[in-house]
Amino acid sequence: MVKIDDHILLWNRTSIKVLDIRHITMEYGEELRSYRLPASAFLYATRGNAKVSIDNIIKMTERFYVFHGAKGMYLDIMEVDSFECYLILYKLITPLNFRKENISQIPYLIYPNNPIFLFDKVSLMNQKWNSGNSLEKLHVKALLYEFVYEILHQISNKKANKTKLDLVEQTTQYICERYNEQITLESMAKELNYNHKYLSRKFKSQTGKSPITLLTDVRIEKAQEIMRSTNATIEEVAKYVGYSDKFYFTRIFKKHTGITPGKFKEYTINQKKVSNSTNDKLISSIVNKNIRCYNKIENENLDQYDGKDDLLMYKRLIKSMVLTLSLCFTLLLSACSGTTNNTSINENIQPKGKMVMYEAENGEIEIPENPQRVLTVSDSYVGYLLALGIKPVGMSDYALGHPFFEGKVDGIESYGDNQSVEKILELKPDLIFTFDNMEALDKMEKIAPTVAIKYGEKDFREQLREFGKILGKEKEAGEWITNWDKKVLEYKPTIQEIMKDKTVTILVGSSKGIYAYGENFGRGGEILYGEFQLKASKIIQEATMDKKEGYALLSLEKLPEYAGDYIFVAENLEEEIRENDLWKSLPAVKNNRVFTIDDDIWYFNDPVSLDKQLELIVKNLTGKSKYIIII
Repeated sequence: MVKIDDHILLWNRTSIKVLDIRHITMEYGEELRSYRLPASAFLYATRGNAKVSIDNIIKMTERFYVFHGAKGMYLDIMEVDSFECYLILYKLITPLNFRKENISQIPYLIYPNNPIFLFDKVSLMNQKWNSGNSLEKLHVKALLYEFVYEILHQISNKKANKTKLDLVEQTTQYICERYNEQITLESMAKELNYNHKYLSRKFKSQTGKSPITLLTDVRIEKAQEIMRSTNATIEEVAKYVGYSDKFYFTRIFKKHTGITPGKFKEYTINQKKVSNSTNDKLISSIVNKNIRCYNKIENENLDQYDGKDDLLMYKRLIKSMVLTLSLCFTLLLSACSGTTNNTSINENIQPKGKMVMYEAENGEIEIPENPQRVLTVSDSYVGYLLALGIKPVGMSDYALGHPFFEGKVDGIESYGDNQSVEKILELKPDLIFTFDNMEALDKMEKIAPTVAIKYGEKDFREQLREFGKILGKEKEAGEWITNWDKKVLEYKPTIQEIMKDKTVTILVGSSKGIYAYGENFGRGGEILYGEFQLKASKIIQEATMDKKEGYALLSLEKLPEYAGDYIFVAENLEEEIRENDLWKSLPAVKNNRVFTIDDDIWYFNDPVSLDKQLELIVKNLTGKSKYIIII
C-alpha cells in the first residue's frame, strides 16, 4: 500500500504539464464505454448521478466525487441520470534521479470534505483553459497545483473518505469560506445544488437561524478581527467583509455589538496602549463568541488580540483569510437542540373578536375585522402599514434600521432578521402579512391568521387599497393616494421638460452581471418610468417593461448599448466600474448625469419608500443635488 507521504513527495519533486480540460455533459441513458485515458487524469463530478469506472474502481457517483486514473486506464460512465463532470488530463515530468515507484499510476477515489473549494478551482481552470491565452494557461497550471494540494491535504488528514458533509455543514462551510463575496440565498443554493427554499427551511430547522443571518454573523466577527489586528479604515473593513456601503455596515455592526465600528476601534486602540482589565472585559463582551469558523488545517480559534505584536497578528490575520474556514461550532450545538423549540404554538393564539372571510393567496381565511396587533414578516410590506398609520408590533432588524422609516418605527420590537417563530409568538399578533412563497408560512398560520400576498401582482396603489380594505383603513389609503398624485402632478411637468426625449437607466449588480430595472421592482423604477413616464433605452424597455419583468440581467460589454442619458446606479457597482473605459465613455458620465443610490435602501417600493425616493429623484434631475449617498 502506498503511503500519502509518497504522493506528497512525488508532487514536490515533479513538474506538471496540463494537456487538456474537458467539461462533459451527459443526458439520461447516454454512456461512455471503454475510453482509454490518453494521459493521467482527474475526473471531478459536479452534477447528477452515474456509475463511473476507472479500471478496478467502480462507484455509483453523485456530485463532488473525485476519481484519479493513469494513462492507458479505461474510463466508463454508465447508468447516467443527467451527469456532468470535468476531466483534467495532465502529465507529470519526473526527475531522472527520482527512484520512487510510479505511484502516479495508482487509481483512487475520494469524496472531498471541502467540495466547493475544488469546484471553484476546476470551473476556473476550465474557463481559463478555453480562453486560449498563454498567460491564462499558466494560471491553469497554478490552479491544478492548488487542486492537488487540497486533495492530498484531505487524504492526509483522513477526512476525505470518512463522512460526507450534510446540508447544514456544507452551507456553514460555504459561508465561512466566502463571506466577503456578494452572496444571496439563491446563489448559495445554486452552488450547493439545492433548491433555495429547501436549503433555507432545512438550515433554519436545524440551527434556529437563516443562512443569511449566519452570513451576517460571520461578517461581523471577521470585521472585529480585522479591526483588532490592523489599522484598516471602516470603509476598507466594510468592503473586505462584503459590504459595499460603509454606512449600512455601520448600522449592522452596531445592531450586532451594541457599539459602532469606530467605537470598537477606539476601545481596541486603548487596549493596546494600556493593559487594563476593564478594557479587556469590554472587548470580550463586544466580540461575538457565538460564531467560530475554524481553520480547516489546524482547527485553531483566533485568540483575542493582546496588543503585543502588530506584525505577528497581521500575519495571523492574512493566514486566516487565505486558509479555508470550516464548520461553525455554535451551529452544531444549536442543531442538536433544534428540536426543543416547537412548543405550544397553538397555546399562544389570540382569542378571536369579530372575524370576516378574506381570499388570499393561501386560500380563503378568517381574519379579524378590526386587528389590533398587526405584523408583517415581509419587509417589503412594512411601508404600507406605516402609510396607513399602523405601527406593526414587530419588525426585522433590517427594516427597523431602514433610513426611510426613521421616526416612524420608534418603540417597535425586533423579531430579528431570521423571522424567529419564538419571538413572533411572544409579540402575540392577531394578523400576519407575508409573501405567498414564504418557507415558514405554515408556522405563521399556527400563530395567527396569515394573509399571503403575491409580490408584484398589484401595483403600489392597488396594493395600498387592498391593505386599507383588510385593515379597515380604506379612507387613509385613499388620502395617501390623493396626496401622492398631487405631488407627482406638481413635479411631472418640470421633470418631463428637463428630460424631453432623453432616456434614464437604473443599474445595480456587479461587473460580472449588471441588472437593469424596470417600472415595478423598486429602485425608483415606479417613479421614473411609471409616474414620470420617462423613457428607457430600447434594450431595457424590451427586456423589462414589454415582458412585464421587474429587471433584466445584462453584460458590462454591452453597457454603451443600453445605458441611458441619465443613470441611477448602485454605489457598489459605480465604485467597481468607474475606471472601466466603457463606463468612462458613456455620455451620462461625461455630462455628470450619474446619480448613485444605495441598492439596499432603494430596494423597496412601498408608499413610505416611494415618498422618499420621489423627493430625492426630483432633487437629482432638477440639479439641486448632484449625488445621493443615502446614510
